[in-house]
Amino acid sequence: MHRRIIILLGPLIHMRIIPSLFAIVFWCIGCERNDPMKVTMVARDPQLEAASAEARSSITNFITALRSPAANQSNFVICVEFTSGHAMEAVWIGYLRYGEKGFDGLVATAPKSIPRLTNNQPVQMPLSRVIDWAYMEDDRLIGGFAERVRRSRMSESDRQSYDARLPYRIE
Repeated sequence: MHRRIIILLGPLIHMRIIPSLFAIVFWCIGCERNDPMKVTMVARDPQLEAASAEARSSITNFITALRSPAANQSNFVICVEFTSGHAMEAVWIGYLRYGEKGFDGLVATAPKSIPRLTNNQPVQMPLSRVIDWAYMEDDRLIGGFAERVRRSRMSESDRQSYDARLPYRIE
């Protein structure tokens, strides 16, 4: 039996997001190929596992930036796995605070295969459940390790099309 992960990439949004980013997010909902809102990947992917390991090993950098963001840093999100039956979905959580019990935040997009979660639902996650993290610094993506793996697998033309729709640069 193969378990599938749906990685929600588009919701790198935060309360300070500008309206044009919402337009990009909603425009992409109907996209099929290279959709930044949802990407299905097979679990046990060595590159994605390495990306998650990199995210976990550098999470203290993320927490430091989250607690005291510079003026050019925004849109802090974490990615956490949720399960329902045999389905496993990676969901981005935004509007974050970090404290003794881990992260408090809101579900950034409604998951497709986890019916108990809804968009903007408050959740609390221990640090151990984080599989990826990201934020924007100026117009650059910081973190987003799984997105970088997925992007590296695209053809050059698909990558250019994908990049043109993003509200940030990936270096």
